[in-house]
Amino acid sequence: MTRQLKTRLICLSIVAIVLTACSGGQRADAPAPDMPPPPGKINDKDGVKPPPTPRLRSATIIAGNHNYVYRGIDNPFTIYFETIPIENTEVSAPGLKHIDDVRYTITPSDEDEITINITATFEMGRISDRITYRVIDIPNPDATIGGYTERTSLTKEQLVKLPLTAQFNPLMFDFDIPLEVTSFIMYAPGQTPIQINGNVLNAEAKKAVQLASKGDLIAFVAVKVTTGISGQELTAHPVLVELK
Repeated sequence: MTRQLKTRLICLSIVAIVLTACSGGQRADAPAPDMPPPPGKINDKDGVKPPPTPRLRSATIIAGNHNYVYRGIDNPFTIYFETIPIENTEVSAPGLKHIDDVRYTITPSDEDEITINITATFEMGRISDRITYRVIDIPNPDATIGGYTERTSLTKEQLVKLPLTAQFNPLMFDFDIPLEVTSFIMYAPGQTPIQINGNVLNAEAKKAVQLASKGDLIAFVAVKVTTGISGQELTAHPVLVELK
């Protein structure tokens, strides 16, 4: 055997050894070993599918666009866990009342804040969520006369016939709550202030209006108002009437 042929055989042997070492001693055409299936895929060998990872659930609690609730009135809420039946949820909070389905009301009293707790039972176990709201007082309404707030112009004849009423500024308070004026004080220039019970001028107040002059300002202040739902007493903002 020639020296050139021997050299070629030695090189081929070295290449074969290197290829065997890189393949871990396994032939290139050998069948691949059993490998575990990727996550979520069924293993054809034993038919076992890993359990799905549960999606994180949080409660949906809707109370308008506020992060607070009003004291002494029914504040509406929508409360639920998405994808979980209503019968599998439990909701608790001070003053809570279940209306129907996912609708609730909460009527706070003396608390400075309330916490709504909601717990749901589902196929993987139980999950809970909670949210806290500040409790604030109902804002004071505006005193009105003839449908006007703050200041208006009326004749004497109009003024003595019109009742004093009250209403909330819709930009400050968007609940529809009936209001009733129970008393107020009337000031007329150069005359003694007159305390009036009810929402209409009494005989003394009507006489004071007749004694006033054109251009005088009649002020209605200390207007006491009760809410038709909770009976809370509020003090309405004053209203002024210029006599014309």
